[in-house]
Amino acid sequence: MKRKVLIVVENGPYPADTRVRNEALALQRNGYEVTVLCPQDSGFTQVHEVIDGIRVYRHPQFKQGGTRTGYCWSMAAPYFGSFLYMWWIYLRHGFRVVQGCNPPDDIFLIVLPFKLLGVKYIFDHHDANPELYESKYNKRGFLYKVLVGLERLTYRFSDVVIATNASYRDLATARGGLASDDVFIVRNGPDESFKAVSPNPALKHGKPYLVGYVGNMDIQDGLDILVDVAVRVKNLGRRDVHFTCVGGGPQLAELQKMVRDKDLRGNGQLHRQGSGQRPARNSLDSRCMRKPG
Repeated sequence: MKRKVLIVVENGPYPADTRVRNEALALQRNGYEVTVLCPQDSGFTQVHEVIDGIRVYRHPQFKQGGTRTGYCWSMAAPYFGSFLYMWWIYLRHGFRVVQGCNPPDDIFLIVLPFKLLGVKYIFDHHDANPELYESKYNKRGFLYKVLVGLERLTYRFSDVVIATNASYRDLATARGGLASDDVFIVRNGPDESFKAVSPNPALKHGKPYLVGYVGNMDIQDGLDILVDVAVRVKNLGRRDVHFTCVGGGPQLAELQKMVRDKDLRGNGQLHRQGSGQRPARNSLDSRCMRKPG
């Protein structure tokens, strides 16, 4: 039987997550038949399609709320849709291995019935959810303990753990109690076709220096710190730095509001570009960093 793998990812659509895409393509190149189960999102609304030979199924997205209750709902809601889809995929295509990409850490629950059928579970550890919760809400408490418990159960029912770095490997062996032989570091990187391009001085908006942020925009990502840095640069009297943020996420509107409230827009330039599969681009040009006059 051809080796078949199901990759389950719940915090973003395929192929938007480059790590998941690279893993799926690497498996395919090594002779595996790969199916991906993920949520729908803007630009990725097709329920089923085949991308570069990877079979993709998408279920409705459950948006994360800004409260702790909303956070918990976003962790639990994908369980129900994914469980039904997994049975459909198993009966229609089959799989011998499930690779669960967190968050959330409850993916192992929908895999348990399949383990009785001989399916192996690989935990692909993207985020340390207990620490992520503490970072977002600045507290621990009962829900923090629940997340620690889910993480430990995930480790317990995993046949193999893929860690993104050495720190996550240490979590698996120390907090998860796994043998080091069952934990592997798999790093991510740019596609081999990635080529350096010539600098574009226009992106500096006439300044000698450019500070850039590329990534997700959520509470735990620290963009409030970036804004505070821009304010400090302003207060130091610097006029030679331009700040640009590239990305999107739940805190995009809040970032825009912080920039307006702290008078960091320069000539009013804080804009969002791109749609569909292209990331949003937010250019934050501080008035404090423009030459007087």
